[in-house]
Formats: sequence, structure tokens, C-alpha cells
Amino acid sequence: MNFFSELCNRVIYFAIVLLIAAGVFNILPASCSWNARPLSTEWQGELRVRLPEEINIYPFNTTGWLVQQAQCGDFFFDMHVKELKGMEKNDFLTEAPPQRIMETFQQYQLENVTLKEQKRETIHNIGVRHYSFTGEKQGKDYEMEVITTPRHEMLVMTYIYHAGSKKAKDEVEESISSLEFIERDK
Repeated sequence: MNFFSELCNRVIYFAIVLLIAAGVFNILPASCSWNARPLSTEWQGELRVRLPEEINIYPFNTTGWLVQQAQCGDFFFDMHVKELKGMEKNDFLTEAPPQRIMETFQQYQLENVTLKEQKRETIHNIGVRHYSFTGEKQGKDYEMEVITTPRHEMLVMTYIYHAGSKKAKDEVEESISSLEFIERDK
């Protein structure tokens, strides 16, 4: 590939990331109510999840992943989005947790991470892989729920909360169960 071709590819990729960011970023003021937040915009529609806070998009990417986060009272929400290419989709449907999940845990300095359970499930007609983990950070125990779903883009949604917090666990379950795809008007 020559220099000009590579430059064009990078410009196109950057434009795609900006379009994704524009579709994901909710420009309404922050709210304490549980509102649906757009996660991914496709030509057919939009993937949404309910969160009690706005999602902040960070201007950096980590190896091609767009990073979005929200501190939601009793839990922390972290989502990474990346365009799918080729067989990568299968990497996120396996029983073993994808490497991206473990890299996220390392980023948050979670140690002694243990996979408790993993399962395939369908939430409002969206096929997902649901992983449940435990871990610790600075002597405190945490639980982590991770949802992966490959569509036009790969989404890895991570919820982190203090172990034993029933309120946080209930809020995380409510958010996960709200995942839905809203079709565009035809």
C-alpha cells in the first residue's frame, strides 16, 4: 500500500469514528433519570441502553477502539466500540472472555479477576454474550458484568460495582435488560 492510499484509509476511518461519536453523544443536559442512551448508530437504526447518567466520549482511542464512560452513582459504565472486520465477530462470541475485556480490567487496575459465569442470551432480540466476574482493587472486592454484542460494530459494555451492593447490582441488571435496537422509520 502506498503512502497516499494509507493516508486516505486513515482519514476515512477517522471520519467514521467521528460519525459514530456524533451518533452516540447525547447533547441533552445531564440527568438523574434513567434515560435511553444511544450506543451505536447504524443505517437501519440505533442501539440503546438505559443509564442514569450521560455517557462521556473520550477523544483518545485504544488500538482502534472508541472509549465511552459514565459514573452512574453506584456503578461505573465503560464501553468500547470498534468497527468489525472479517472474522473478528467470532472472537466476541466465544465462551472464553475476549482479550479486550481483560485489557479493560488491567486498565482499571483490577486484580485477581475471576470469571464466575458466562452465557449467551437474547435481550430484546439482540444476541449478546454475558460475562460475570469478580476482582479486587486496593483491597476492595468488585463485581463486573460485561456484555458483548457484534453488530456492524463490536460493543463491549462493562459495568463495575462494589461486591455485595444490592442496589448497584439491581441498577446494573436494569441497565443490561434495557438494551434495545430501535429501527429507523422506513
